[in-house]
Amino acid sequence: MFVSPRWNRAKLSLAQRKDRVAQKKASFLRAQEQEAADS
Repeated sequence: MFVSPRWNRAKLSLAQRKDRVAQKKASFLRAQEQEAADS
């Protein structure tokens, strides 16, 4: 009987994870710049 893996996400490849991290960092830095510009 096959039980689908409910809790753990499928592992991303290393490249995919790096890409996601890069995007998060980019959006985070943009947010920081917005904050600095506003204040």
